[in-house]
Amino acid sequence: MPVKRYIKRPFHVSAVQWSGNNRNEILDFTNHNAKLVEKRRLRIKTSRGTVFANEMDWIVYDSEEGYYVVSDEAFQKRYKEADRKFQSE
Repeated sequence: MPVKRYIKRPFHVSAVQWSGNNRNEILDFTNHNAKLVEKRRLRIKTSRGTVFANEMDWIVYDSEEGYYVVSDEAFQKRYKEADRKFQSE
């Protein structure tokens, strides 16, 4: 059987960037599973353990992986904002 190339199907995620000043937004987004542990660092309890977010990191949620943290640099490379029609889904 010949080797074939495949493209990973795109899927939509929800995400909020931790600015250091939007704690209530992060708490709502994570269902109150985030806690400020240092001046601008969050601890987030996830189904796979505890993760930490530094200021400017993104907290991402998808239905397969749950919550995870992505640095701003990686987020900007991997994600783009969804079209308006997907914003309310």
